[in-house]
Amino acid sequence: MAENLPKLQASRAGYRAHLTQTIKKATNMATKEDPLTDSDITSLKRIVDQLARKRSILEELDEKIVGMIEDPKELEKEIFQTEDIKEEIDETEAQISNTIEHFQSTKLSQSNSPSEVTQVILENTSSQSPSTTVKFK
Repeated sequence: MAENLPKLQASRAGYRAHLTQTIKKATNMATKEDPLTDSDITSLKRIVDQLARKRSILEELDEKIVGMIEDPKELEKEIFQTEDIKEEIDETEAQISNTIEHFQSTKLSQSNSPSEVTQVILENTSSQSPSTTVKFK
């Protein structure tokens, strides 16, 4: 069954609106005046996952929509808007990554106990590679 253009555009508009809310939430959290907590970092990591999921959904919808547009000027406008959204997602992901890295390095440098340093290192390595084992004496 062929999908129609207005339905695809309406679906995409819904995802874009939710994306805007997600980006606003991330920005507010990353720029708040209070120090970030471990819970905030967990939320920011979830937001990165949401952004990746939304990017995938939007790319699929954009592809279908572009394939249905025949007017060259509309096609150009469509591609421009699509690229703007991708840039916004990229920028938000980069800001979140920087925020998380800063939080983790600050937490590591403020840590007085070797066991706390070990815990932060283990958290970082376990999220990167589950097969990595770190041993401390």
